Amino acid sequence: MSNFSERLTEALEARGMGQNELARRIGVPHSYISNIMRGVIKKPRKHIVSICNILRISEDWLVYGEGEPDGSGEIAAGQAINVYAIDGDGSKRFLREVVIPGLPISGDVIGYTVDHSENFEPGSLIIVKKKTGSGLFLSQYKGELFLTQRYDLMTRIEWRHQTLQDVDLNELEVIGFVCSIFNHGDW
Repeated sequence: MSNFSERLTEALEARGMGQNELARRIGVPHSYISNIMRGVIKKPRKHIVSICNILRISEDWLVYGEGEPDGSGEIAAGQAINVYAIDGDGSKRFLREVVIPGLPISGDVIGYTVDHSENFEPGSLIIVKKKTGSGLFLSQYKGELFLTQRYDLMTRIEWRHQTLQDVDLNELEVIGFVCSIFNHGDW
């Protein structure tokens, strides 16, 4: 396949999914997917991860035409994820490996459990991966864990934190891009 829209068409056909269903599952208007398919939008960076997860395909294949379309490098059902506990002092310690069936996420991912945060249910599991760009990130500041939204604007980057603290960006630890969050008992 020579371009993004042709590879997306191939993936939709392979999954037996139409443009309307993909748009509904991503949460965008049908016209957005139509514009991608017609080449008006060349590479929808904001939604690539969602498209790949829904279609269970590799980001490298969809974006660059490299590798196999079947999601090589993705976590297959039954593959273990390393899970770490984040203690009240901010230190991380290996806890165990877990298997979450049907969690197709491309790239290296790590799980973190949280027991001491006012922002998460005790025992929650947050799956993150290293990534840059706009999106939702797990962050830590002065021992508090919270979610941070990053916005990549034309001339600057903005961060919005789900905490009451005044956050000094020089001391903020961005742990990773949030792929999934599971409440205790769901994993």
